[in-house]
Amino acid sequence: MSSIREALGVAHGDHPTFEQLEQVVDGIADDVTREIVESHCEVCAQCAAELRDLRELAAEPMPSVLPRVLAAAAAVAALVLIPVWLWLRQAPTPRASVPPPQPKKIASTGYGRKDWDDAVREALERGTVSMPAQRWPKSDRQRGAFEDGPAAGMRPVHEVIDSTTPVLSWRATPGRYVVSVYDNATRVAHSESLSKPEWQVTPPLERGRTYAWQVEVHRGASIEQLPVPPAPPALFQVLDAASSASLAEARSRFPDDYLLLGVLEARSGLQKAAADDLRAYAVQHPEDPKAASLVMSVE
Repeated sequence: MSSIREALGVAHGDHPTFEQLEQVVDGIADDVTREIVESHCEVCAQCAAELRDLRELAAEPMPSVLPRVLAAAAAVAALVLIPVWLWLRQAPTPRASVPPPQPKKIASTGYGRKDWDDAVREALERGTVSMPAQRWPKSDRQRGAFEDGPAAGMRPVHEVIDSTTPVLSWRATPGRYVVSVYDNATRVAHSESLSKPEWQVTPPLERGRTYAWQVEVHRGASIEQLPVPPAPPALFQVLDAASSASLAEARSRFPDDYLLLGVLEARSGLQKAAADDLRAYAVQHPEDPKAASLVMSVE
């Protein structure tokens, strides 16, 4: 057998090749190669260990090819997609085209009533609101007669009001108060003795009428009258029934349409209510150049 080894050039000092070890493990080595490898491993611990490792590896079940294929595919995909993802993160995100905000549309027509449509359309076209002319005493032109004069602090004075039971108020002074309301020369309502400078009229007043009111201030045996004579009487007018019903309908159907409400209130003579609602419309529609002029036309 030693002559065979010598003939193949493998002595005890020469190690078999890895291919020879693998042939022995796989069972495809010829008798000569198997004899050389096994004899050598008897005297060489290193080759014996390699042969043993190869046999243990061959004894393990062959792993499925699919996981390795999938892993390789994932690695390739990562190599391709990761640089693209990094580029997309660094690239500026295009901003979507956002249309400019559109101003709120006001239904200047289509309220279901021609008189409302016409009133709003006219106000928008002209930039003003027409208010009815009120025939108050001439001294009303000198507003100081009621702002700083004998009727200072009295409300309402020279106003159109919607309520038939308005709250009358005046500037507080020491004493007790008695309020009287007159329709021409007829007293139609009066209060008991009051300690506070206000009174809600009762019973309800008639619509479409103009009323005068006064306050008697009692201090012991003395009585002072407001407005102080010879100042003109403190007058107010209760809105007529048709205009009041029209406003009630508008407020019920279009409670947030301050343009419609302000226009109808102005045309009814309700100056303070009209100014408040048209001012709210101007705040909601700053883009409307006529909104401010509508407010100014009723103030």
